[in-house]
Amino acid sequence: MPSIYHNWMSWLSTGLAGYTLSLMAILHLTNVLLGRPNPYLGVLTYLVLPVLFFLGLAGIVVGMWIEARRRRREGVAPLLPVIDLNAVVPRRRFVQFWVGSFGFVVLLSFTAYSGYHYTESVQFCGETCHTVMKPTYTAYQGSAHARVPCTECHIGPGASWWVRSKLSGTYQVYAYVFDRYERPIPVPIESLRPARDTCEECHWPAKLYDSVLRRRRYFSADKANTAWEVHLEIPVGGGRRALDVDGVHWHVLPQNQVQYVASDARRQVIPWVKAIGPDGREVVFEDVEQPLDPAVLATAEVRRMDCIDCHNQPSHVFKPPVRAVDEALAFGAISPRLPEIKAAAVSALTASYPSQEAAERSIRSQLTEFYQTNYPDVVRSDPSLLETAIQELTDIYRANIFPEMKTDWRAYPSNAGHLFSPGCMRCHDGKHKSADGAVIPADCDTCHRIVAQGPPDRLVTNPSGMPFVHPMDESEITEPEACWECHDGTAY
Repeated sequence: MPSIYHNWMSWLSTGLAGYTLSLMAILHLTNVLLGRPNPYLGVLTYLVLPVLFFLGLAGIVVGMWIEARRRRREGVAPLLPVIDLNAVVPRRRFVQFWVGSFGFVVLLSFTAYSGYHYTESVQFCGETCHTVMKPTYTAYQGSAHARVPCTECHIGPGASWWVRSKLSGTYQVYAYVFDRYERPIPVPIESLRPARDTCEECHWPAKLYDSVLRRRRYFSADKANTAWEVHLEIPVGGGRRALDVDGVHWHVLPQNQVQYVASDARRQVIPWVKAIGPDGREVVFEDVEQPLDPAVLATAEVRRMDCIDCHNQPSHVFKPPVRAVDEALAFGAISPRLPEIKAAAVSALTASYPSQEAAERSIRSQLTEFYQTNYPDVVRSDPSLLETAIQELTDIYRANIFPEMKTDWRAYPSNAGHLFSPGCMRCHDGKHKSADGAVIPADCDTCHRIVAQGPPDRLVTNPSGMPFVHPMDESEITEPEACWECHDGTAY
């Protein structure tokens, strides 16, 4: 090394750089051997240690610069270094410098690539900020997109949105470290990239057509947990017209455009809609009961409808207790042979608990006490039925309700439907009218057709469709304006 290297700052910086480089190599090898390491180990390896390493390198250079200045002040060194490649020692140092620079560039490239790859990983997104991301990461793991990396939807291709995400992430780190984040995390995400740049990389509206069949099985809150099925035919629609029906994806077809203004931050109240057809004709629909003030409309954000306006929880679905229990009963994870299990399960899940651990203890005690008091013979004859139900309800709670983050199905309602939240009926409520009297339709057959319904062993079918029959005595239903007004996720 040149003589100006011999100063205390360069020595200490060399120790820091050498130590962190060795530690980075060891931890990288550990990460490779583990396959899926602890997320904090990845942060240390690819984010913290590289910063310390480059600080060490910078310290070496700064120390040499300070030493050179000191010598120049004392008149013992020239202003600029003299490089004589004919001399052995300067030539050797010149070669060492370029070899070292090449090694440094290789190391920098490896570190930058490893850091980039790690910060784009699902593990980094979902597990590093564990408390904040626990609800969304848990829901993501059980979603249809569980094999799609987070960045594919939240960032997408291209450098510009990658840079935006990292700038946004810098504030998120600050908010996490200093506990400045909201509970629950507010939605919708204002900085989310348009769905046409992300969702449509895989889902292509111009190529969707035909219909899909959805089968739903529900259970009553009676002693026998009576089952009731509804089969819906949903015209998906798309670029091709199937049976002269555009389908539910008419809103996002390339030749159509739907714009809207929401009067609330969560986009659950939409008083103004504009539809622009392939011929360029514009039709404005306004909520006749709650019209938007013209002054507000003049300054409001007019948003173009895309996938995420309806499929607002494509990978982070928090199921209402009623739906989760219905699915568990339908799949056999909870036995319908347990009397009143539908009512008892929903009641246990919807109670208020301070934490998931407290919920687990209380769910077990509630169900155990209920069945020992009301149905002791059932428990004695087959105790595994109750134990299996308790385990399943614990799993349901842990997958959908997070008291520490105030997160559940109420915090993040799904707009893909209208059973537990307004969803489609934010616009399709029969109250949005145009100046010439046209109305955004609210008929059930607009988006789906009931082709079968009734008890599973006595289904009534009609491929042409039929009116909906409520399994409850409809005389008991008062003011049946919208499904979600009664079905809040807790009603049986």
